[in-house]
Amino acid sequence: IEYGSAIILEDDLLVSPNFYAFASEALRFSADKKYIGGISLYNHELNVLTGDYFSAREDGYDNWYLQFASSWGQAWSSNQWSHFKEWYSDNKSLKAHPKIPGNVQKWSEKSWLKYFIGFLIEKNMYFLFPKISLTTNFSDQGTHIGEDSTKFQVPMLYSKKPHWNFSSLEESESTYDSFFENENLFKYLNLTKEEVLINLNDQKPKEKRKYLLTSNILDYKIVKTYGKSLKPMENNIIENIEGHDIFLYNTDLREKNSYTKNNIKNTLYNIKGVTYRQAISLALKLTKDRIKTTLKIK
Repeated sequence: IEYGSAIILEDDLLVSPNFYAFASEALRFSADKKYIGGISLYNHELNVLTGDYFSAREDGYDNWYLQFASSWGQAWSSNQWSHFKEWYSDNKSLKAHPKIPGNVQKWSEKSWLKYFIGFLIEKNMYFLFPKISLTTNFSDQGTHIGEDSTKFQVPMLYSKKPHWNFSSLEESESTYDSFFENENLFKYLNLTKEEVLINLNDQKPKEKRKYLLTSNILDYKIVKTYGKSLKPMENNIIENIEGHDIFLYNTDLREKNSYTKNNIKNTLYNIKGVTYRQAISLALKLTKDRIKTTLKIK
């Protein structure tokens, strides 16, 4: 590798004036940290697995960690990239793994991102993400996008920042697995990491553990329930918000769950609010899109 590090930008990105300074400082910070597989310049505000609202927990640092690589502005040191390239030479076909989200495994074999996510999971590494984005994605109409969209647009940092305060993995309270689940949440349930499966987004495959934290309605013994008012979602558990939207189950005990899922509340949680006229317009558009897709399939 000719250069010590590289910044990769796709052609549908807009960059912050601070992108180079952030990347440079983040690369210096990560140089001796083997658990960092790369640097993201983009900050997610959407769970790309579910399409739902997402934000990383604010813990006082300028970064957070995600076991999911970034493709909307990223930086690697030569060591970080070489480590992946060496792994990839022996993994040209991505093996099924319970920690690789199902829809990621279905991505095209041409997707380098798919393989990098598998690499991070197998090596128990993370991408370092910024709390305020240094890039934003336009999703212009093109090969992979049918029409322009603001779905992945996020606020960017424009003010000058002389220094970034990065957390180590041990210091971070904002560390997420490949399913966008906070890895520190078990502590607020007074359980061990091995005892409980954190599955707030209902994306993880079934795994036998005594306790399960989820928003899904299941017929297990309910240990505790929580509301779904605060953002990010894990703050409802951390702040012990009352309600019946999130459940902590004891999966060793079967018991009928009489609660029902409030789909309207869940929708409004993700989009803030919608007027009647907006709802009608959106319903019509989605119906037209569905018809077009169905006709194409036939």
